[in-house]
Amino acid sequence: MGFVLSAACLAFAGNVSGSDEPDHMIPLDGFWEGWKKDGAVRRFGPSDLTWHINGGAELVLEFGFEALFVQHYSRGDADLSFELYRMSGPEASLGLYLARGGAMPDSGAGRAGGAGPEPDWITANPSQWLARRGPYFLTIENPEGDRTLEPVMEALTRLSLGGLAPGQPPPILGQAALREWIPGSVRLFRGPVALEAAYTFGTGDVFGLSGGFGVYGGWRHPDGSVVTRFHVSYADETRAAAALDSLRARLDPSLRLIDDFEGGFVFSDYAGEYGDARLEGQSLIVRVHLMEKPVQTGGPDHPEG
Repeated sequence: MGFVLSAACLAFAGNVSGSDEPDHMIPLDGFWEGWKKDGAVRRFGPSDLTWHINGGAELVLEFGFEALFVQHYSRGDADLSFELYRMSGPEASLGLYLARGGAMPDSGAGRAGGAGPEPDWITANPSQWLARRGPYFLTIENPEGDRTLEPVMEALTRLSLGGLAPGQPPPILGQAALREWIPGSVRLFRGPVALEAAYTFGTGDVFGLSGGFGVYGGWRHPDGSVVTRFHVSYADETRAAAALDSLRARLDPSLRLIDDFEGGFVFSDYAGEYGDARLEGQSLIVRVHLMEKPVQTGGPDHPEG
C-alpha cells in the first residue's frame, strides 16, 4: 500500500501536507465525512511521557523520543485514537515500529545494498494501524475493532504521513542484510531496556553502542536450527574490536566464559545453552541459545567450520 491519497482524501490534503511539523500532520475536522476531533490535541515530551504510557515509556525514550501528539476523533458512537510520535531519526522510529509489532514491507526494504526510495511501512488490522516514515511513528487505535472504520483509519494514516518525502531506508537495514533473518523476528536495540527482552548480557552499554543501534532476531542455520542473533556494525574494525572487549569484560555473572580466542569468545549460560561472539570485519556478531558448544573455526554462521 502506497502513501497515495485517495480521491476521498484529496480535498483535505492541504491541511497536513507540505510540512514536517507534527501540528500540521494531524488531520482536521471533516477529513472523512462526519468525523471530527474529539477534544484538543495533547502533547507529551520526554519529561512527561510516563504520564501517558503506563509501562513501556522507558523503551520509547531509549530509542530516541522527542514528542508525542495524541488526538481523538469521533462520529456518533464511533471513536478512534491517533498517536503521532516524533523520534530522533529514521532508525529510532523503525525501532519503535518493530517493537510495537510492525511488519517489514514486502518490497525488500531490508535487502543489503538495496536501491531506490524507502517503501511504505504500514501494518494494518481492524483494531490498529501502525505506520512509520522518516522520524515519525503513527498508531491509530480502533477499540471496538469495527471493520467499517478501516477506510477512516487509512485516511488518517495517509493524510498524516503522506506529505513526507519517502527518503532512503535506514542504513541499518542494509548493514544487517535482514532478508536472511526469520520474518517477523527482527528488532532493534539501543540500550539495556530493549536488550532485556532478548537476553541478559550484562549491565550498561555492553555493546559499546554510544547512542547507535544494533539488530537482533531469529536466524536459521543450514541445519535448520534457529538461534537468536545480534548484529552491530561500527565505524571501523578498531571500534568493533573494542566493543568485543567491552562485551567480554561486562558479561553477566550468569554467563561463564569457556573459550577465548583472537577475534571472539564462547560462553555458556544458566540454562546450559551456549553462545558466542565473533568479529566479522567492522561488525560484531553474537549468537545465543545454541544447543551445542560452537567451535572456533568457521564463521559465525557456520560453526562447524
